[in-house]
Amino acid sequence: MNRRHRLISTSIGVGAGLLAAKVVGNLLRTNPSPNTVRLPAGGSEVPIITISNASFDMKDASRVLSDLRAAEGKSVLMVLHTLGSGILPAVQIARAVRRHGRVTAFVPYHAMSGGTLVAVAAQKIYMWPDASLGPVDPQLGMFSASSLLQVLKAKPIGAVDDYSIAMAHEAQKAVKQTEGLIREFVETEAAVTRLVAGVTTHSYPIAFDEAKALGLQVEVAEVSASSEAIVQRTIPRGESGKECQCHYEVR
Repeated sequence: MNRRHRLISTSIGVGAGLLAAKVVGNLLRTNPSPNTVRLPAGGSEVPIITISNASFDMKDASRVLSDLRAAEGKSVLMVLHTLGSGILPAVQIARAVRRHGRVTAFVPYHAMSGGTLVAVAAQKIYMWPDASLGPVDPQLGMFSASSLLQVLKAKPIGAVDDYSIAMAHEAQKAVKQTEGLIREFVETEAAVTRLVAGVTTHSYPIAFDEAKALGLQVEVAEVSASSEAIVQRTIPRGESGKECQCHYEVR
């Protein structure tokens, strides 16, 4: 099939207040029995919502949105373990997370691309020390949008074929669109530029220190019995897991 006739889909890769974050932060740091987290004060439960597929899709988005509606008014722990998604499921989940307002993200291993977009919508992100986030620069087919735009910069317009010009036009729209979306959730200009501009490959791992320097709301989650228990319930052996029909009791 001629490349001019391929279907090109745009994606971002496959590659309330302070109390909510404090409650779940304590949850990740305490060291009680593996099935129930007990804190000194209070009396509530912390539902767990997981996105633990290698890549997530609209079916996952429907499930997560439903779970968030069911947890309205409660602090929620969202466990993220994914390489990313298309733009639509990531944005839908991110907006629902921001609207809910009491979601803390927990990234034990990696939440790349669309997973990062969901994570930055949360009130706070807890990461195990070696965990990674990733760029959310848009991808069109096999190439990043930023790379496709370089074609028009590298050659005079008369030397560029129609297909490449059309793809560059799509890339320009994708970058502008994604930049607008990420600004809904990220305040610092450094973070917006770093996440969207395509200055590295799409699979580049953004470690905790870099995420912190960008102004993202990240904290280190201790590898405690409590956080280990959460991981084993949701993503055993670090592989794609199943939805965790469970919660952690906070007393």
